[in-house]
Amino acid sequence: MTDGIDRDAILARRVLLVSAAASALGCSLPGRGLAERMGRVPLPSWELLIQGQPPFSVDARVPSPDREQLQELGATVEKAYEALRAAHASLEALWGPAPDERALREVASAIEHVELDIQSVRSACGDRLWARTSQVLRARAHEAFLRSRVKLLERAIVTLPNATQTLMAGVCLSCSTPGSVVVRDVVTFTADESTTTQAVSGFNQRRDPDAGCGFEEPVRIIVNGHADAMERDPTGLSKARAAHVRIKLLGCGLAEDAVVVRALGDSIPIEPPGAAINRRVDFDVTGKPPLR
Repeated sequence: MTDGIDRDAILARRVLLVSAAASALGCSLPGRGLAERMGRVPLPSWELLIQGQPPFSVDARVPSPDREQLQELGATVEKAYEALRAAHASLEALWGPAPDERALREVASAIEHVELDIQSVRSACGDRLWARTSQVLRARAHEAFLRSRVKLLERAIVTLPNATQTLMAGVCLSCSTPGSVVVRDVVTFTADESTTTQAVSGFNQRRDPDAGCGFEEPVRIIVNGHADAMERDPTGLSKARAAHVRIKLLGCGLAEDAVVVRALGDSIPIEPPGAAINRRVDFDVTGKPPLR
């Protein structure tokens, strides 16, 4: 009897801690009786669960060191998807009328493993100076997608009979890093267009806010032009887009040799074909040229 009371007390304290942690992170936990109030949430098939998955393969045309960084990210991402598939398979296996709490906890543990792998993907986000912007953008896309898939699994598991509040905590993490010193701005383009009126807002740090760009001090920038595979001339468009943005930067007072252009065609998509983020110019900072 004492063991049961102690166990209930431990679980009650755990629920309290989980609730407090979730509140601090901006999350909320559903109350007891959710399954009775909502009914069972359908478990999506694996094919439906990963529909819209961002790409993580690396095109042979991608130059070094982008290629190596994207390959490293791809291996990390693949591991996270393997963990997600294992969690889905575990949940699918116990999708019966009333699974016991032990089985539910095993599934919850599998989902926790997915969270750990997502945090490994997240390590490519933020202000790591050596990380190429394409790697960071892909990492952010996969992190957001994986977290949305985990939420779908959590929605299913917490409406199962016998689910307890200890299974209901989500992790609220952001891939953004306030005060980042690395340029992670992205200029997007209309399909099959090579010019834009979009300001390079991430560079707008100088006294003239209308310039649409600017730096506290001169830096050396790589302007990476990208296109979507569904556009009519990905290589030509990526080159024209990068050249267009380079002219904008030179208009801000940067030296000619401070801005280098790369045309990457459709070799580094961030989302599936057709997504606006694939039609972009992004930037990498590689050094500082002499003052003019």
